[in-house]
Amino acid sequence: MEDKEHMGQVSEAKLADGGFYGAKVRSATVWLGIFYWSTEFIISSILWGILGVDPLESAIGKLILMLFSIAMTFAISFIIYRLHNVHLAVKIMTCFTLSLVAAVINAYIDFAIYYVYMLPQTVTFNWTNFGYTLVYGMSVFLGWSCLFVALLYSFEIRENERRLGCIA
Repeated sequence: MEDKEHMGQVSEAKLADGGFYGAKVRSATVWLGIFYWSTEFIISSILWGILGVDPLESAIGKLILMLFSIAMTFAISFIIYRLHNVHLAVKIMTCFTLSLVAAVINAYIDFAIYYVYMLPQTVTFNWTNFGYTLVYGMSVFLGWSCLFVALLYSFEIRENERRLGCIA
């Protein structure tokens, strides 16, 4: 019985978004996001360089795309954070679904940026490039989702340990 009461207290603490728990999660999410997207920018710059695209020429387009991607990852994070009481399998399916949706949006935004960048030349939609961008985006967003779920679980474990220490 005490375990259920204790878990209820932990859930109440987690829901207090203005409280200590919510502030720490938000702060850690921002720092994780800065690290994650900085690393992704470097990796994609190297990848584009290997493929023969000048990383400096493509930097502005990548930064614009990255801003949209960052917004989508924080939206994914917000939704996953709100699912703190659901089973892990539901969180995994949610992560997969949100990552797929974000990857599709990301691929279309990538094409739109390329289209604008290439003006006044006419650009045709290339399904192969779209597919590559989709797969790459899926891996980036799913990677973020998995890291964020792990971050939440680490905070949950610490919060449970802290509460158990206060009760005992």
